[in-house]
Amino acid sequence: MLNQLEPSELIDLFVKFPPYDFKARKNEKGIILFETLFDILTTAEDFLAKRLRAFENLPILKGFFKPPATFVGTTVSEYLVLPELDKNQFIDSIFDGWNTEYLIVKDIPKNSPLLSEEENAYSDNLVKLLEKRGFVILTGQALAYRFIDFTSIDEYLMKFSQKRRYDFRRKLKKRSQLRLEIEDSGNFDNKRVVEYYSMYESVYNKSYVHFDKLTLDFFSELLKSKTLGAKIFSYYIKDTNELIGYKICFQGKDYLIDKYAGFKYPEALDFSVYFISWFDNLEYCINNKFKKFIIGWTNPEVKAYLGADFNFTLHAVYPRNPLIRRSLKYLSRFFESDKNELERFLRKK
Repeated sequence: MLNQLEPSELIDLFVKFPPYDFKARKNEKGIILFETLFDILTTAEDFLAKRLRAFENLPILKGFFKPPATFVGTTVSEYLVLPELDKNQFIDSIFDGWNTEYLIVKDIPKNSPLLSEEENAYSDNLVKLLEKRGFVILTGQALAYRFIDFTSIDEYLMKFSQKRRYDFRRKLKKRSQLRLEIEDSGNFDNKRVVEYYSMYESVYNKSYVHFDKLTLDFFSELLKSKTLGAKIFSYYIKDTNELIGYKICFQGKDYLIDKYAGFKYPEALDFSVYFISWFDNLEYCINNKFKKFIIGWTNPEVKAYLGADFNFTLHAVYPRNPLIRRSLKYLSRFFESDKNELERFLRKK
């Protein structure tokens, strides 16, 4: 498979237990697709989204802002995972049976430093062909990653300004009040699954972007699987033995992927668990001689502050309505919020 960083079992779980209100399937070419209602303002700039939200409830625009859409890809893989096949056959197969308002090929790699030259070349040619076939190409989310080009946390800290080093070290002092346990998936009973899922829901509810909400069944299969190979970093308050946060990660040959998180609020904020877990994950990479730490899509400004680099993906969007298709070509820059947010952050540095 092309562009695959995660275990195949995780991708299979997405099809078996899709997020709430998703219908997932694999077509005859081995391509995964899913259908759901799509809030088209999800990736819009804040100023535009706030203005347009005022029109959502107008009867004449009923369903306009949340149309049914077909997506090509998954929400559990960092990039669009594809079988290696002819690009025209790929495009023909995703149009086959398409019956929603939008067809969206999501998370196409663009010059990814995490993939091979062959995979990047395939994606580049695919994007050109999709555009030729009428798709509008948008800059998608920013995938955060960090090369492990240091041998200790102290060496990593020296890459930052004195002010930022002071802030990092101040927060890291809370590390002594926490106990970290690293476990493999497969050792979780139902009670623990429910506890971990509840903390995942807390993070989901606190997030400003709501697209896919994983199900309890998905979490249960993930945490109970003895073959999936997930690494769960769990954080407990030493004095009370209370679980207040965790990260679910996956390992590749030379990389660690931070995939899911759960926190108990306000305790996780009080103890800076997210911040501390960043450095624990980096240290885990050093100790296991991993070359890359892959940190996912959300909160790009926070991750940039902590030292992440970014690789933008592309989305190829095909609205059924030809008028919307033409309009989107001119309005695309207003629907690239991750790119615009990062550019603003870099200008402030």
